Amino acid sequence: MHHLETIFEPDFFRTNRKKLLQACDNAVVVIPGAGLLQKSTDTTYPFRQASSFWYLTGCVEPNAVLVIAENTSFIIIPKPHSSYEAFEGVVNVEQIAKTSGVDKVVYEKEGYQELQQLITVAKSIYTLPKQPSFYPQIGMFTNPFRTKIYAKLKRMAGSIEMKSCAEMIARLRMHKTTQEVVCIQIAFDKTVGALLQTEAALHGVTSERDIAAVLSKSFIDNEVEHAYPPIVASGKNSLVLHYEKNNAHIKKEEVILIDVGAEFGGYCADVTRTYALNAVTPFMQEVYDAVQAWQQQGFSILQSAPTRREYETQMRQIGKEQLIALGYKKAANDHEFDYMPHASGHFLGLDVHDTGLDDEPMDDGVVYMVEPGLYFPDKGFGIRLEDPAHCMNGQVKRLTEALPYRFVI
Repeated sequence: MHHLETIFEPDFFRTNRKKLLQACDNAVVVIPGAGLLQKSTDTTYPFRQASSFWYLTGCVEPNAVLVIAENTSFIIIPKPHSSYEAFEGVVNVEQIAKTSGVDKVVYEKEGYQELQQLITVAKSIYTLPKQPSFYPQIGMFTNPFRTKIYAKLKRMAGSIEMKSCAEMIARLRMHKTTQEVVCIQIAFDKTVGALLQTEAALHGVTSERDIAAVLSKSFIDNEVEHAYPPIVASGKNSLVLHYEKNNAHIKKEEVILIDVGAEFGGYCADVTRTYALNAVTPFMQEVYDAVQAWQQQGFSILQSAPTRREYETQMRQIGKEQLIALGYKKAANDHEFDYMPHASGHFLGLDVHDTGLDDEPMDDGVVYMVEPGLYFPDKGFGIRLEDPAHCMNGQVKRLTEALPYRFVI
């Protein structure tokens, strides 16, 4: 089994910091991590480090800040309260420095004094832009730590210009190294294994919860975690893109859509299969065949290293053609988003929906999810297939080759 510390040596993080600093004209770069969030009274939600911060440090300590400049790099952490250490353990400052390869790890008072000295002689400061506190389109509040650090930097900077390094980080993270692909492949291997176990168990289940239990047990047995809450959606629930209740009774004539992914070493997998127990209607089979053909065309499109925008434009047109072939011409022309409500893919890496740039070629090192789906509210079901494409040297490899396409189980 691959262990994270043997895959990611300090040089991985040093190289990432060096590339970012060069992209930012060797200015002062400040990258915040994520903060702990309250779950109830004095308990917190399970902590996951901000992906870009981890990409540059390997540090999983909450409430930390990275500072990079031409001749120095250091991580600022809060001085832990004695009660925090009693409950959570002592923060190992030496290990953080060793893992990340930074020059030093310092507490806030010393760290911000040194940062202020760097800012005083800097022409500009690069950091991640301020986030909105709430995204209404998905009903989600954002982690406030990044906003807190941005406001602090603003006060410290005074008249010195603050610039965004989000695009620079996206460009770096978009192209995966061999080390990163090793982690991603392991995450997919574990996911494929869980789905194969699930396929074998499908005729013995009676509810979505039973399937979710098989997936979770497989992940526990293989020492990986869920990259995101699994989706086990039967019947009309398959029309809900991010359905997470996973508690409905399964009827024999319904489709079962499973969207699941393991996380290994911080890197995510994301696979979708749609199954049917026993017989299916001719229309269901036609839709499945259409989505599978559509997905194969997606892999072919990626061979020419299009931009994400170009890929999505071509895939959208193919989806409309599939709708027309299925007898939904008016829907394809006037109501396509009712039947094709999501994009046909996304970047994948440290985040399931990873960062990347829409207008740069998806070439060497890019891992892109090919994810077409057709949904029929009038029929009460949706069918989605999702597999990863690793783009390298003009070739596209499906990282889930061990998972066959099976509809009727």
